[in-house]
Amino acid sequence: MENTIDNWVDEFQRLLTKELISRSGRQIEVWRDPRMGPGVSFRDAMLRAAGESAVFVPVVTEAWLTSESCQLEFEAFRAACGNQVQLGDYSRIVPVEKLPVKERHPLMLGILAERFYGERNGSIEPFGLPYPYRGDSPFERSVQQVADSIANILARLEETRLAAPGELSRLVAAARHNAEPLIRGRCRTMKILGMTQPIDAGGIYTRVNFLERISGRNRQSAEDMLKAASRDQFERFGIAAQRRHCVSGVEAVKQDRKSVV
Repeated sequence: MENTIDNWVDEFQRLLTKELISRSGRQIEVWRDPRMGPGVSFRDAMLRAAGESAVFVPVVTEAWLTSESCQLEFEAFRAACGNQVQLGDYSRIVPVEKLPVKERHPLMLGILAERFYGERNGSIEPFGLPYPYRGDSPFERSVQQVADSIANILARLEETRLAAPGELSRLVAAARHNAEPLIRGRCRTMKILGMTQPIDAGGIYTRVNFLERISGRNRQSAEDMLKAASRDQFERFGIAAQRRHCVSGVEAVKQDRKSVV
């Protein structure tokens, strides 16, 4: 495979996307400007994508350092991050270098770059693009290192977002709103002879008798039991008389926290 800068960046993006998806288990978009077609406002699209990105991965070269559009893109990302460029020990800027540069960017001082080159026979050579891919070439190992760093940054970003005031309540409210139609559909219908009929919970009526006192704890002599025995009390022998006043189950639970049904 020809090791030109275009092919190098293409393969870097493709392999990095693959590694990120395998780590996160979900689709990850790695945005890059060559995807834009004719008629697209390059500047607006580039600045918008930079401002919406979670992580900025510049391929730092001498040309990148002197490119006006590249520096505008970089500044747009930093402005969108505000005071959250640094997340603990990690920076949301993950620079990579295909070859050494004479001077580091002033805003990248102190940020480690992943180097895609090595020394061989006293000279600096970029890592070649392996073909076929084996998973253990220097190029692939460096891409894996970048993917590990990005995965850690994304996890920290998620923790920061969930820790934001009111964020958890917002997520719970959204989950309830999304689940409400499903719950209503499953829990507010009755099926009778294959026919489905919507019904409110209050429309389901079942007679339930609540004992005000547990009958087993009432001490009575044989004489008292014989006095209370009658034909009307035969089915509820030893139990208090029924009251015809009916209340909803919700009201009954409010009156007595503990009840025997």
